[in-house]
Amino acid sequence: MKYGTDYAEIILPVIGNETLKAIVARYDAQELITRKEQFTSDIQQALSQRAADFDILVHDVAVTHLEFSEEFVKAMEQQYQHE
Repeated sequence: MKYGTDYAEIILPVIGNETLKAIVARYDAQELITRKEQFTSDIQQALSQRAADFDILVHDVAVTHLEFSEEFVKAMEQQYQHE
């Protein structure tokens, strides 16, 4: 299948989203914070493997923004206040 010269811009968003969803499902919200390094490493490894199917080389993955529901944030704040 031919994607043209901008194949990376077509392929990466699709495989990025599917990879991210699959890896996020393995962690609970608190682990996404406390195990961010492992979480990011898992994304890097899975995305690199998936991108290789399309002859795309992934050099680096950075998780720069995690957003949680307001309820989760309040619950975490209350938990830390009680500790």
